[in-house]
Amino acid sequence: IQPDNPPMGAWPLFTGYISTIEKGGASHVEMKVKSALTKLNVNMPRNYFQPGCLWTLFDAGCNLTKTDFVVTGVVDSGATINAIPVVGGIAISTGADGNPQYAQGRLMFTSGVNKGLQVLIDNNDGTNLYLAYLLNEIPNAGDTIAFFPGCSKTFATCGAKFNNTANFRGFDKVPPIMVSA
Repeated sequence: IQPDNPPMGAWPLFTGYISTIEKGGASHVEMKVKSALTKLNVNMPRNYFQPGCLWTLFDAGCNLTKTDFVVTGVVDSGATINAIPVVGGIAISTGADGNPQYAQGRLMFTSGVNKGLQVLIDNNDGTNLYLAYLLNEIPNAGDTIAFFPGCSKTFATCGAKFNNTANFRGFDKVPPIMVSA
């Protein structure tokens, strides 16, 4: 296939699981196939037993609505590629769980040069949101933003910050993984 002459269409001739391809040429392929029953040979636990919650914040299992936790703001002067100051400061800088309220949360730019971009918040204090990754464009003062709290996936955070222990999908009595040197 040449880049200036793309294919006109495609249609499936075979659907299944390929074991090995024996031979191939311009007009034919010889392959060995496997039964769909080979998927049953995968060792996978039905449930994971770990101390952290298995749900993602605001997904169907978490059962929290993202719009209930959104905070809107305006970028203040002095923004950099990894720190976003918020006009008037951040009302709740520390969550009820003792962690920064927006650590591991999300920031979405709703206007300006980064409009539509959603990024991960690494940390926050009373005036700034510190980003986990550097931005390509520095936002201007006056750009609007929306940001959401983060979740540490612990039982304490689920209860204290979100009042959502009924939907916690972790096992807080399982000890955390320990690494020895």
